[in-house]
Amino acid sequence: MTDRLAEQIRARARRLGAIRVAERVSELDEHGLHAQVSIDGGRILVYSLISTEDHVVDVWRNGYCWLSGVVPTLDTVIDLATAWDSGISLAVARRRWPALEYDELAAAHERGEAVEAQWGMLISDSSLVQMHDLLVASYARPRLRVLFPWVGHLGSRLGFSRCTGYPYTKDIPAIDLINEGFRVTDISAGIVLGQFDDFSKALDHVVQSIPDWVGPAVPGTADDIDPLPPSDPDR
Repeated sequence: MTDRLAEQIRARARRLGAIRVAERVSELDEHGLHAQVSIDGGRILVYSLISTEDHVVDVWRNGYCWLSGVVPTLDTVIDLATAWDSGISLAVARRRWPALEYDELAAAHERGEAVEAQWGMLISDSSLVQMHDLLVASYARPRLRVLFPWVGHLGSRLGFSRCTGYPYTKDIPAIDLINEGFRVTDISAGIVLGQFDDFSKALDHVVQSIPDWVGPAVPGTADDIDPLPPSDPDR
C-alpha cells in the first residue's frame, strides 16, 4: 500500500464497501500527508501525525469547522465521513466518537442561529473591550443585526457578511478602529470611504451603503452565494 494518505483512505474505503467515500477523496499537499473527503454535508480534512498512527480530522460545513479531534484509525475516518454524509448531528457524533469536539458556534450553526450566536460571543468577548461599544451599537441597528459580524486585523476591524461561513462576503463596508476615531473601508476595493470621530456616524455610513436587496445572512461562504441582487439582469 502506498504511503500517500489519500490512497490509503481510498483503498480502505473500498475494502469496507464505502464506495461513495472512496470516490470523493483527494490530496491536499504534494507530500501526500494530508487528504480531503468531499461529501454532501461538507468536507473532512484529514492530517497524518508523524509521531503516531493517529490522524487529526476537521469536519467542515458551510465555511465553518463543526467538529475536530484525533482519531486512531482510517476506519474511523471512513465511518465519520459516511455518517456526516448522511446528516448525523453534532451531539450524536460526539457520543459516537468522544475524542471529537465542537464549540458553541458550531452548535449554533446546526440550529440555524449562527448570526445571533456570533453577535453574542463578540459582544461578551473580554478581549474585544476596545470594540465593545461599537459592537453593541452595531447590533442595535436592524440592518446590521441580521448580518454575520466578524472581527479582523487583530481586533481592530469589524466587518459584516451576507453569509455565515468563511470566506465572508466583502461587499459591505467594514469599520476600522484607528487613533483618530473610526474609518469606514470598502474592503472589496481597499478604498477608504470616510473617517469619523464618532462610531454612530461611521455606522450611519455603513448602513446607508447597504443595498435594499440585502437580507439576513445565509449559511455558506462567499463562494456559495450569488454576488448579484435578485433582480439583476446579469444573473
